[in-house]
Amino acid sequence: MALIDNMYLFVETEDIAHKLNVTSNPTERGIDLTDHAEREPIEMSVTGMLLDSEKSSAYEQYTKLRNWQLACKQVKFVGRNVFTGVITDISKNNDYTVGNGAKVSLTLKEIRIANTPYQTSNKQYVVQKQVVTTKPVTAVYHTTKKGENLTVIAKKYGTTVNNLMALNPSIKNRNLIYVNQRIRVK
Repeated sequence: MALIDNMYLFVETEDIAHKLNVTSNPTERGIDLTDHAEREPIEMSVTGMLLDSEKSSAYEQYTKLRNWQLACKQVKFVGRNVFTGVITDISKNNDYTVGNGAKVSLTLKEIRIANTPYQTSNKQYVVQKQVVTTKPVTAVYHTTKKGENLTVIAKKYGTTVNNLMALNPSIKNRNLIYVNQRIRVK
């Protein structure tokens, strides 16, 4: 008798398979070149009987096993061997030899559940308003000299003629400025 997650199963056979996946590549002469081997998940095949009991019928027990399979639930098998895995294959056989139950065959497979590298943060962030202090803009003026025009002055101060016109609304004609005229450049 064995237990699958505390449910009784009258076991006839327990077969465990330990396998390796070995890759081979052909060579021009001689035997194939084997360059990699890795362990495959362990599989366990179990055959036995589910029998009616005071707690549940064989049909209810089979339904429970089937639901565990569909939910991909890891189950613990305790018999001659102890094994934890998921039920990958289940079949039921109702014949005349078992009057108060059913014969079942199960295949359990070892699985590894990967942990996600992503972790949710429990930190709480407080949003604060950032105070930006602005320096008061100090006006910069230029006194024109003989031979200067707005284009020359704009290049000297790294600005544009249109910007100079906007800063100096008293200048109506961009081609007419006077010597010793005070012009705002910034």
